[in-house]
Amino acid sequence: MNGHHLDLEQVIEFVQATEKNSLHQICDTNFRFKFVGEKLANRFGYTANEVLNKNLSELDTPVTPLCPEYRDIHQNMIKQPHCHLNYLTIIPELNYTIIQNQVILLMNNNIFNGLYIKSRELNSLNTFIAIKDFINNSGNNQAKIINLTKHSYNSTLSEKEELILYLIIFGKFDKEIAEILSKIYCCTISRDGITKCVTRRLYTEFNVVNRSELIMAAYKSGISNHLPKLLIQFNSIL
Repeated sequence: MNGHHLDLEQVIEFVQATEKNSLHQICDTNFRFKFVGEKLANRFGYTANEVLNKNLSELDTPVTPLCPEYRDIHQNMIKQPHCHLNYLTIIPELNYTIIQNQVILLMNNNIFNGLYIKSRELNSLNTFIAIKDFINNSGNNQAKIINLTKHSYNSTLSEKEELILYLIIFGKFDKEIAEILSKIYCCTISRDGITKCVTRRLYTEFNVVNRSELIMAAYKSGISNHLPKLLIQFNSIL
């Protein structure tokens, strides 16, 4: 969907027909909700109809205190209409729910008329543990936003090393990663080989000492925003 040439009402009609029971949201130019997926509304104790035409500041949710941060990152995107925006919302109050958000700027005749926020929940156990450790270590158990697009990262990792990193983020264990890479590269790759790559190469690259720190560093660096080509090409064997 190319948001730069779509009218707000067209997008609302399309999303209502295809994403009714989702985490997606659509806001107008004043950041009022014009669509909220039932799954997201229910998660916060509302129905989708109850939140329509309201700002987040008018609702009682664990993420309501984040209103100023949401407004800032969205307004910065509006000022740079060709930029992409991806961020995580972490909600400790809801059992450390992690929601990844991709924001599409809606334009009609080059005039801003809304935001389409495509959201999905991250369910990887490794990511959950990393985020929980991050929150606990910060000493602040409130909801947080991690902007995934504010960093540019020049990786020195090889194609294989990037693939190993992504598989760790997706919750794969070393034995599973070895099996996946063996199929992709048509050769035998051992679990010990994967473990050595993680501890000697990935830990060094991100200056971390464990996998929770590695996952968090990958998210914060921005490297996790783009899937490796091999992961897309061989997604059927994951």
